[in-house]
Amino acid sequence: MNIRKVTKKDIEKVAKLQAQFIHSHIKYNSELYKPKKDFSNIWKKYAIKCLTNDDKLFILVEDKEIIGYAIATVTSRAPVYKISKIGVIDAITVDVNHQQKGIASKLMENCLKWFKEKELTYIEAFVDSNNIGSLKLNTKFGLKEYQKRIFMKI
Repeated sequence: MNIRKVTKKDIEKVAKLQAQFIHSHIKYNSELYKPKKDFSNIWKKYAIKCLTNDDKLFILVEDKEIIGYAIATVTSRAPVYKISKIGVIDAITVDVNHQQKGIASKLMENCLKWFKEKELTYIEAFVDSNNIGSLKLNTKFGLKEYQKRIFMKI
């Protein structure tokens, strides 16, 4: 297994994993996670931006096959806080045929290493409250709930 930064030639294959991610989340909330018709192209454009900006899109490759990815970003907080920047795990996705093999943990470890290289002291992750697997992964790495995001349709 090898973890590396995504390249332009990888984006098409990673987009297929992103489609799995989107469709697996529909069961949590069919309205909030319903993708646009052209979501694949929109996501590919975002992935290309990750090649040039400070966000990182890491992929895990096994036998020349991309079987997982993680998106790690750095975000600025309001200027009133002493801790002005934190790392964010935007997504960790593993191909359904390769789940429960420690791949998400390897991707998380890689993100944590990158955050430490960026000299960040705190990270957060966005996890659907119904995504038990992701909640377990984040808890395993020591992340704790500190906020609740609530919503409603108006």
